[in-house]
Amino acid sequence: MKNIFKRVPGLMLALVLMMTATLPAVLAAPDKSCGCDGLPLIVVQGFGATALYKDRGGEKEVIVFPPTDITHILKTVAGKAPYIIYGLARGIQKNSMDSFVRGLLPAVKPLFEPLRCGADGALLDPLVDCAVFPESMAHYGEEDRGLAMGHGIKHGETYGWDHVYVMTYDFRRGVFDLAEELGGMIQKAKAETGHAKVNIAAHSMGAAVLSAYLAEIAEPDGFGDLNNVVLTSPGWQGTSMIGDLFTGGVELNYKAFQRLFTGMLPELPGFVPEKAPAYLFNALFWGLDRVGFTAGFNRFVDSGFRLYIRDMMKYWQGMWALVPRERYQAARAFCFPDGGGPEEQALLARLDRYAEIQENSRLVLQAMQDADVGFAVVALNYGPMLPIFRSAGLVVTDRLIDLKYASGFARVADLDGAPFAAQEIDHGHGHLSPDGKIDASTAYFPEKTWFIEGLDHSNYAPGESPSEMVFWLLEGGCRGDVRSNGQYPQFTVYE
Repeated sequence: MKNIFKRVPGLMLALVLMMTATLPAVLAAPDKSCGCDGLPLIVVQGFGATALYKDRGGEKEVIVFPPTDITHILKTVAGKAPYIIYGLARGIQKNSMDSFVRGLLPAVKPLFEPLRCGADGALLDPLVDCAVFPESMAHYGEEDRGLAMGHGIKHGETYGWDHVYVMTYDFRRGVFDLAEELGGMIQKAKAETGHAKVNIAAHSMGAAVLSAYLAEIAEPDGFGDLNNVVLTSPGWQGTSMIGDLFTGGVELNYKAFQRLFTGMLPELPGFVPEKAPAYLFNALFWGLDRVGFTAGFNRFVDSGFRLYIRDMMKYWQGMWALVPRERYQAARAFCFPDGGGPEEQALLARLDRYAEIQENSRLVLQAMQDADVGFAVVALNYGPMLPIFRSAGLVVTDRLIDLKYASGFARVADLDGAPFAAQEIDHGHGHLSPDGKIDASTAYFPEKTWFIEGLDHSNYAPGESPSEMVFWLLEGGCRGDVRSNGQYPQFTVYE
């Protein structure tokens, strides 16, 4: 086509004039540089999508995060049994939980020391890393391709696995370094497929990585590499879980634990409600709380966090991207009460810089849409978060991320709160969920935000309606709004 234009300038001018009326549609259409109808898709995965290993692939390979290698844990702890006994004895003698925890630390530290970072946020142990996928998923097997999630799998089956890329990473790394890697993957995908643009599905913490990329790299370049962007279960505005973690709010909420456990009962093998009604378990949890189990657990966690965990985790840069902006200053003061030492200033400057990006994300995403990039948010509503955080008894989450934050500040009733009588902002049409518990009118992008009830954080299974919806959004549905497709209304229930 370009050669024709060069030979016949008049024809080129005529065609340009004819296309003027349909220019937006032309800009939105897929580039067909490699002869296919689909653009490359980059799936930016979330926190811990792939485990952190020490000596991965070597003779001494062991998973260090999440701590699921029971054999390794038992072997490590058993070798420190005298310290555990000593710590218990000291704790009882002094009636001090801190004394007990100090006695335990020699047994616990070997499990976590490989994860330690320097005061500047640098990774210290070069043998600790995770599986990454620098090539298109055409180079990997079926198990690895599962990281593309249901919508990515459909994209691979539709357009070929050479058009699917998955970005995984060590969550301790800073989002600015990860943003550079994302930029490199985008350029690689363009070069290898011949397309001028890519689609991106950013999941969980991946949305924070994407936010850094958009602000630092894409916006200065006019967003020219992007076609459609969809955020799934996004951590772009943080989560109360990490906000609690970095402000000392790790504590057992027995009511939330009770709610979680009794809600799981029907799924347990062999469970018969008539023989073990929920009220018996409710009474059990109430009794444990009354005899001091909850208070004792919380004292133990508080001591462990103050004496060890806080001063290790505060150097995990990536996790700071999941601290809600409204809690950032409190978290910064809690983790760096003296304002940070000289060796910590570079890290703090990066953390401050990302907090500003989170604060301004609405403006950047609006600028992206103004540059004719399609955009959508998919937020999930599953219930309470894990019951070991202070906020667990209040906020509605997908198990990990608050619905309020994932949706970009939709108004969400508390777990046991009353429904809203009406939406807060009149957009000329309804944005109130059928049960009245979600008011999307206050979201950053109410016309671009979809809600799915009954689906937990990462359960975008192949062939299921949530992943089918995300695939539709990536294919161009995100260029419409929540009223564009009756099959995918703003509020749906996953069953």
